[in-house]
Amino acid sequence: MPRCEGGSSKDLLRCSACSMAFYCSRECQKMHWRKDHKSACSFYAVNRDHAIKISGNPRAWTDLVTWTQYHHASLVNASLACYLRRVAVGKAGPDTVTMLHLEMRYLNDRKLPPHRQFELCEARFVSPGDKKWAGMCGIATCYRPAAVAMGKREMPHTYWGTGGYLLTVRFRKEPVDIGEDYVPFWKHFAIDQERAHARPACRNPLDQLEENIREGRKMRFCCGRIEGAPTCCCGGWTHETVSVISRAPADRG
Repeated sequence: MPRCEGGSSKDLLRCSACSMAFYCSRECQKMHWRKDHKSACSFYAVNRDHAIKISGNPRAWTDLVTWTQYHHASLVNASLACYLRRVAVGKAGPDTVTMLHLEMRYLNDRKLPPHRQFELCEARFVSPGDKKWAGMCGIATCYRPAAVAMGKREMPHTYWGTGGYLLTVRFRKEPVDIGEDYVPFWKHFAIDQERAHARPACRNPLDQLEENIREGRKMRFCCGRIEGAPTCCCGGWTHETVSVISRAPADRG
């Protein structure tokens, strides 16, 4: 999400059409609209309207965006760990056809905060052989070239790759059809060389992700500063060192 220097998080303006982008000023919003946001915004606005229609809740899409913001670090950490495990066994890292996929259900419970409004049904790494979700994966990967270009601009000397995660969310209580009942939501993210050389912990990253989502834990990106530090901000999740994991349980962060 684009931000300008000096912008206060509590003063940020949200795009009223898609709820996805935040800006520190009207000028920043206009510049981003002309440069990158126009086409993606219109697509997300269609998904927003569909989510509202089939759920009957005008806050359905905003709840999803807020949920994703809350769990973004967990999703990225899980994706990164999966990519690194693939590389370790000789497979390709971040690419256009493989990404973390979460199948989810909207609880639509007004008593719950947004970060608890979605139930995780299944988490897996999606490959071309997964025909059930091939269409939605194809839509998400259409936007990947722009994400790759942005990552290379932001990390001209440290860029390693661009990963992604895809959420397919069922907003209707009783499913009828994948195309009608599920709404796609995806994010791409750049990975630098430092994170690309992290050593994932022994625990299955998808099990850790499921636990974080189920218990409403919010994680931060790992700072990577382990030596001499009493803890690290990923809770030891992306690290192999047993002492770090014991000092910083995964529910801290």
